[in-house]
Amino acid sequence: MVEVVPAILVKSREELLECIARVRESVSVVHIDMMDNEFVPNKTIGLESLAELPNGVSYEFHWMVKNPERWIAKINRNHLHLVHVETINKENWGALKKICASSGCRLGLVLNPETTIEKLGPYIKDVSRVLVMAVHPGFYGQEYI
Repeated sequence: MVEVVPAILVKSREELLECIARVRESVSVVHIDMMDNEFVPNKTIGLESLAELPNGVSYEFHWMVKNPERWIAKINRNHLHLVHVETINKENWGALKKICASSGCRLGLVLNPETTIEKLGPYIKDVSRVLVMAVHPGFYGQEYI
């Protein structure tokens, strides 16, 4: 089954809630892009904007951030968390798995256009999804590579 999951990249909680309201009757999952202006040269909403998200849809978070385990530990909810393979090492992968084991969340990995599929090797057995980027992360409206 094909599922369309709208991606939301916004700079304020008001924009986030408006976008969710626009799509929540039509979809079961909403994808929220999170950026810290370190891993990518752009910044979106902060963690405080994720408090008390509307019910009726599931959420997945695309963490375009350095140290994704720190962000995920702070929201600690039962969602899908997509992290870039470039941000993973043995130590933080163990921390991410532990966070998700205790909260019931799921992990996914993201491959940037230049990242080889071999980078998934050590982690693939532990993920629910792999997101393959057709653009470089950080901005909407880019042409596909």
